[in-house]
Amino acid sequence: MPALFCAVQAVEPDLSAPNTKADYRAAIFLPHSSDFWDRFESFAQAAADDIGLQLKAYHAGMSADRMLKQVQTAATSGVDAILFMEFQGIGESILQIAEHHKIPALLLNTGLDNESLLPRIHYQYWIVKRPG
Repeated sequence: MPALFCAVQAVEPDLSAPNTKADYRAAIFLPHSSDFWDRFESFAQAAADDIGLQLKAYHAGMSADRMLKQVQTAATSGVDAILFMEFQGIGESILQIAEHHKIPALLLNTGLDNESLLPRIHYQYWIVKRPG
């Protein structure tokens, strides 16, 4: 879970400025709802609450197409950060959406299928990768 903590910290709003609490919105994309992913989501929500970040969770119901549509919807709605994991080979497509919309993207809990890709080198808005 250290990557998730880093991800939330990376988009931490400046709470010293007036009226900024909860002005930043992030979206987390989960493959489906299960005991594991529900706990993962709860942890992410608690971390977001601690720093005043609005976090919306999307559940793809085990559908890569649905997840891509959810990412596109969140991106066009003006979300400030995308938190995602590699799921059925769509990780790089998610990075392309983030890049197109100039939204920081944070890869959590998994690596990309193409492990040669690196944050900030191959995609400017990809800012966090799972260690290891």
